[in-house]
Amino acid sequence: MGAALKKWKESLPWPDEEMGTRLELHDGEAVKMPPPRPVDIYLSARVLAHLTNIHLEACRTDDSIVDAPPFILETLSPPNGRSKIVRQRLAAFSGDAREFWVVDPSSRTMEAFALGKPWPVYGEGEEIAMSARFGAKFPVGELFRD
Repeated sequence: MGAALKKWKESLPWPDEEMGTRLELHDGEAVKMPPPRPVDIYLSARVLAHLTNIHLEACRTDDSIVDAPPFILETLSPPNGRSKIVRQRLAAFSGDAREFWVVDPSSRTMEAFALGKPWPVYGEGEEIAMSARFGAKFPVGELFRD
């Protein structure tokens, strides 16, 4: 049987990062990663801007350390392939995340994973209802708008 996954707070403190790299927790180990690609930053920023405009107050918490944020967004890409995304999703949900979205820029779709709910794939003309924020909806077309 493999080693047990570490939780975020169990991995602290992080070793010093080198310029141009960042560290991520992968299967319980700190791994050096290259900087995110510009398209990953762009897609994440589009989702964040929309959600921030709707529900900024919902992000407030008194907790100083959490095992996982309630909402996680990942972009499917060559370094972030399907099997890696599955491992990240399992780790996120084991750390109490409530939603895990996957953006696929090549098919211009999003998958929205939430515990206890179907995991549909959404296209540009659809909206995703957020489980982590009841009533909030994200229009997928906003993400890919030129």
